[in-house]
Amino acid sequence: MDVLKQLIAARELIAKQEGWCTFFLKIETPAGLAFCARGAIQWVIAGCTDPRSNSDYPACEELIKDIPEAVLDQYKFTYESPSYYNESWFNASWFKASLIADYNNIQGHAAVLALYDATIARLKREKVVADLLAKNLTAPAEGSNLSIEVVN
Repeated sequence: MDVLKQLIAARELIAKQEGWCTFFLKIETPAGLAFCARGAIQWVIAGCTDPRSNSDYPACEELIKDIPEAVLDQYKFTYESPSYYNESWFNASWFKASLIADYNNIQGHAAVLALYDATIARLKREKVVADLLAKNLTAPAEGSNLSIEVVN
């Protein structure tokens, strides 16, 4: 399953408030299972959650790309304690996955869903472009009225 499909399926798991949680990858509630942003991805991939797993790293790296820069800067500032933070960490996959968990816990359900939506929309656009390029389509002649519309 590619990252786009993983994110679509994971978003479905956390779409309703009762299917989403904070501070745990997965919890059992009276309504059923609830997941954090990272736990939902792991569940879709492997049917289980494990804080040591790296199966969710590619999807988390895609989500990070759509977190607003101002929010990312806040996380960098939070982690800049000399005893805790190392600049090289911010580019490490494991640290990015950890940031998705922190984003989930701090920003809240609506922000997590908006992040998923932004990343899913971007990946769909990138897929359309990649598909067009794979078909060796050339740019239209100057003056033509060709347009491409991406429909979700």
